[in-house]
Amino acid sequence: MKKFKKCLVVGHTDAHGVAASAISVKNLERECESVDYMVRFPDTGVIPKFWKETIDKVIEKADEYDKVVLVDIPIDRTNPDLSFAKLEELCSKTETWYIDHHPVKPEERDRFLKTPCNVKIVDSAYECVYGKPDDKWMLVGAISDRDRAVKDKATKELMELADGLDVLVRRDITKAIDDILTDNQKDVLEYSKQVPDPKDIELIDNVALVKDIVPDTWVFKVLDKACRKTGADYAVYVAENRADRVTGEPRDFVTVIKYWKSEKPSVMSKIPEEFRKNCWGHPDAITCSVEVGRGKELAEKIVKWLKKDG
Repeated sequence: MKKFKKCLVVGHTDAHGVAASAISVKNLERECESVDYMVRFPDTGVIPKFWKETIDKVIEKADEYDKVVLVDIPIDRTNPDLSFAKLEELCSKTETWYIDHHPVKPEERDRFLKTPCNVKIVDSAYECVYGKPDDKWMLVGAISDRDRAVKDKATKELMELADGLDVLVRRDITKAIDDILTDNQKDVLEYSKQVPDPKDIELIDNVALVKDIVPDTWVFKVLDKACRKTGADYAVYVAENRADRVTGEPRDFVTVIKYWKSEKPSVMSKIPEEFRKNCWGHPDAITCSVEVGRGKELAEKIVKWLKKDG
């Protein structure tokens, strides 16, 4: 006889979130007679939407579940008060576990502790799961999330699985979860072939300058592949005359990453302060916007800043 009748996992929709959700489901099956999951884009994949809209649907159904697990869903930085209020409301209705690995401020950690929730804030994407992380799929998810804590365990096969999972979650999240639960490694590896392979790469010292035409959705994965192929610490790509997603205005965009296994300083730390105002993203993976026609000029400067002797 299992302890709980019905449980629910709610997870993020990127490759790491899907892996964490699937392994959480698997672990919960040991203590729950049935386990449902809610992992769908944009409902649980766009964080502001989740805390403003989707969480209300979870709260409405909370009475149907003996346990609810939220995994890899950070609080909304644009409205943290709403996130905490909704989390408290959910936790007051049923046993709730909140598990995440995104950095939190000390005052936010205190707020988590004051909620009636079971809160698990971890430092590694690999550990961001209900129960014990497994030795394959949580590693794959952590690699997709560029988790440096697992860099020494990232074999060629696991990195190819991470590529495949990145593709599959964009195509069919339900199949991705099913493939993880059934350990269908063969199908996931097939999807890895759909990540474009960079062929026109200029290696400048420790920087890979990718000159292929890369679809917007694959830029970061292609740059990561370029580093893998060349052994570079950094990779740079210029997308010219593309529409800005916010304004619609044509701009040039320069995307820069530090290879996630590299020990070199972050990309952002190498960019002079006066140039950072038009750049955004993670310190190790940024995109900078400039006027049309100035993208290559900025890329040349960035390569110089990133070079070992730059």
